[in-house]
Amino acid sequence: MTTPAGKIRQVLELAAAGASDSVIGMALGVHARTVLRIRQRHNVPSSWRPTRTAACGSPGAYRRGCRCQVCRAGHAARTRAAKASRRERFAAGTATFKHGSSAYRNWGCRCETCRSENAAAHKAWRTRRAAR
Repeated sequence: MTTPAGKIRQVLELAAAGASDSVIGMALGVHARTVLRIRQRHNVPSSWRPTRTAACGSPGAYRRGCRCQVCRAGHAARTRAAKASRRERFAAGTATFKHGSSAYRNWGCRCETCRSENAAAHKAWRTRRAAR
């Protein structure tokens, strides 16, 4: 098992040898983005470039990690619309979903199965939170 300092040293050595972030990541068992962050932190240039760019406010920009106010507002509006659409399909009787705590939260199903599973999930969450 390698220490974090050892991994950083290995990343820097492999980067100096000209290895790509993907190759270094596979060799060390970490994600290529982790390698990129280590390189950036230690001012070691990387050949990584974003393949696509997405404008702020688009779904792609939020998925790629942009958390500016425009992207957050756009994401919130899309998720509200998706949830409203699911609930409309549930009310119309055209929805197909698996009953459980997810159906309780996302679809608005209040059958006994969904209510009891959601109550159990919420109790487990409260227990984990109290343990912190």
